[in-house]
Amino acid sequence: MLSAPADRRRNSFLAESSGSQLLTFVAEPISSYVYPPTGRTVFKCQTKPASSRVSWTLNGQPILTPGGSVDSRWHLRQAHHKLTVSLNHGVQDPAYFQCLASYRGQTLVSNPAKFILAGMSNLQGWKKCPVAVFEEFPAQPDLHLTVRAGNLAVVPCVPPHGVPTIYTEFLFNGSTISHSTGRYLLLPSGNLHISKVQAADSGEYRCQGYNPYMNERKLAKHSVFLTVIEPSTPAEAQLTVQLPMKTRAVLGSNVTLECAAEGNPPPDIRWTRKDSSLPTGRHYMLGSKWQL
Repeated sequence: MLSAPADRRRNSFLAESSGSQLLTFVAEPISSYVYPPTGRTVFKCQTKPASSRVSWTLNGQPILTPGGSVDSRWHLRQAHHKLTVSLNHGVQDPAYFQCLASYRGQTLVSNPAKFILAGMSNLQGWKKCPVAVFEEFPAQPDLHLTVRAGNLAVVPCVPPHGVPTIYTEFLFNGSTISHSTGRYLLLPSGNLHISKVQAADSGEYRCQGYNPYMNERKLAKHSVFLTVIEPSTPAEAQLTVQLPMKTRAVLGSNVTLECAAEGNPPPDIRWTRKDSSLPTGRHYMLGSKWQL
């Protein structure tokens, strides 16, 4: 089955690769709770460039025609970047939908979007399914960070356990950083990267988790205080975020690897692959992260 780690932010940028526009996701389908027996939902998939070809899969298998699917138990209607899914009596197991985008030899597979029967239904022929889960942030002391101007600042946040996956946002100076833009980059890990950090970035950051299916947010019990200083003497580069020893991924999915370093002058980050070269045409680097 096609799958991918949850990551709504990884494809929110446009880049150039080998003179050709890089295929990216602007919006990916998200999981939906649907109430039997008459419920339906619409999955959406938006790409850049907009001329890319979009198709859909159900549980890893292609949907063969716009008006039907490989599984007759589902009522499906495909219209370009939208897929309308209607309940059919007898469907009991959760289903996974993904969009596949293709453009000039490039192919991307979206995050898996779950079609979940919501609530604890007792209707005959429908399986009971669990409600959403959104745990609290654990208590921990405030964190104080000092970063030299011009470097990459990493504001850490580990989101609490949630079903479906919890997204992270950050509160700073009365505003909410809820998506990657400009010098802000939100990572699948939950961390916030601020490129070319400057004095105006100093202050208190508060992480909050967001469950879009419950439409609920919860604040972390601690704050991260960032202080940006002007460098006065040379400083050797040091890693501030290190890769895990192992990263697992499903075949055909996208993987985002995160790395960060600080020094004076600000260090450049490059990636290599041990005993081999990087996969041609299937990777790009943005800031400190690497997309495969």
